[in-house]
Amino acid sequence: KDVISNLALSYYMTGQKDQARELMPHAQNTFACRLINAIDAYENNDTETALSELRKLSEEKFDYAFVDYYMAKCYEKQNNDTKIKDCYNSAIDKNPIFFRAYRDFAKYSFEKGDFAEAKRKLRKALKLDENNTEILNLLFYACYKLVKDNVCDYNVREALGFAQAAENLGSFEYPDEKSELSELLK
Repeated sequence: KDVISNLALSYYMTGQKDQARELMPHAQNTFACRLINAIDAYENNDTETALSELRKLSEEKFDYAFVDYYMAKCYEKQNNDTKIKDCYNSAIDKNPIFFRAYRDFAKYSFEKGDFAEAKRKLRKALKLDENNTEILNLLFYACYKLVKDNVCDYNVREALGFAQAAENLGSFEYPDEKSELSELLK
């Protein structure tokens, strides 16, 4: 039963939702199937149902980062800032290499204009994988926004360093912003 439910969860998380749903009747009430149902509820904008199931999973001592991650996503839809931060931090604490949690927390911080918080989280993620182009791009953008508020040579060079690292890996998304910062150094 556990093998089938874990396979269903693997299918679900990789976008093969039909295959996941075919297996779920054979593994009802397992952690994986309950998590799938909670994620389905979240994706269908039923955050109350999703949060209810996610809280139950959490209370039952299922210390999986995905539970906290999806709780954060639900709280985002509800605009509950305090809970969002707590849940993202908990997801990252439980799985320090959960790059999707770092990314989404940074994007949430961008929306709130908290580029310093985003930069702190992204730096932590970059220490775990210095070749992650998505993290490098987001880190450049956070630094770019911070430089706009506090122009100093060191901050500009730091931001450009992240841009260069992403370019060296073949995936840089902010050429206009990089040009703007390069002009500041002249």
